[in-house]
Amino acid sequence: MSFGRIRTRAHTRKPAHARAHRIFAELGEHAGLAIYKPRDRRDLKQQLLGAIGRTIDFNFAGIAGEDEPFAGQNLYQECGATNILQSSWIPEQDLEFLAPGAGRPDPVK
Repeated sequence: MSFGRIRTRAHTRKPAHARAHRIFAELGEHAGLAIYKPRDRRDLKQQLLGAIGRTIDFNFAGIAGEDEPFAGQNLYQECGATNILQSSWIPEQDLEFLAPGAGRPDPVK
């Protein structure tokens, strides 16, 4: 155990497992429109590659447990009739939410 000076980082960096920033009252609550921007594409499912950069409508799906990938982050699932994300749960870090009323989801192609 050391009683010396506490070291601090000179720069700030978002931790890999961030805490949820948005608060929801219940599962399935509408979260809004967001642009899908995955931070890491290495292990991304092939079917999700075409969704990158698309604006998609999301519902809140829960919070990742401490022993799961993306621990403590909100998880979201696409809502509506589109199936761009193939029913995948998307962590908060991979979404850029738009201001309410900022636009409509991209049409299905």
